[in-house]
Amino acid sequence: MFVDDEITVINGLVNGYDWQNLGFEIVATATDGDNALERFFETSPDVVITDICMRNKDGLSFAEELKAANPHIEIIVLSGYPNFHYAQTAMKYGVSFYLLKPLKNADLFHALDKVKEKIAKARNQTPEHFLFQLLQMTSPAKESIHSLCQQYNITLPESRFFMVAVQANITDSLTPHNAYYNLCKSFSTQINKYYYYSAFVCQPQHNHIAMLVFCMNDQIVTTFFNQLERIKNDISEQY
Repeated sequence: MFVDDEITVINGLVNGYDWQNLGFEIVATATDGDNALERFFETSPDVVITDICMRNKDGLSFAEELKAANPHIEIIVLSGYPNFHYAQTAMKYGVSFYLLKPLKNADLFHALDKVKEKIAKARNQTPEHFLFQLLQMTSPAKESIHSLCQQYNITLPESRFFMVAVQANITDSLTPHNAYYNLCKSFSTQINKYYYYSAFVCQPQHNHIAMLVFCMNDQIVTTFFNQLERIKNDISEQY
């Protein structure tokens, strides 16, 4: 995903390189920070290349929000400021590379190779990344879950694990993402009150939350759905 308030820069990035041969696919572009955040949640990119100065939002605060939403995201910042403080702050926010404009191909290719290595390593070795990808599914069909399990060589007993997606009609003054984050905490707290259930992963998405819930034994599976309905009714008074 490319983010820059200069359309010429966006066009240069999109059209100036053979992304397929570099091992990447372009999933989104944006010309301001607010739109960029929306497009990020819609497309879930692995890598974001962003300018440091944009309308509505600077690149560093944008990077901080991206890392909060997805700790695995790889961020490459483009900047016209050869300023050590900017670079130092960028690294503190989890930026992978801080590249100066005008962009040198050698610098970009080096950065892309490194983030590609990190992504491949995470996908091959990190169960946490498996869970994150699982929760990113907007339509978690059995076939797509099975395919992901095969990719990571992970087995989820079907009779014990459940994917739960929750949508809400957000009417409070919070931004939707913050509201969904709070909703996620509420559901996790409610489900984990019961010793025979465990919502051990809960991830706020752009317009819903996704949970992976584990049931301790097969006997209480039938009561789980009733309990979930009861929790939904309780929490719906807040949302």
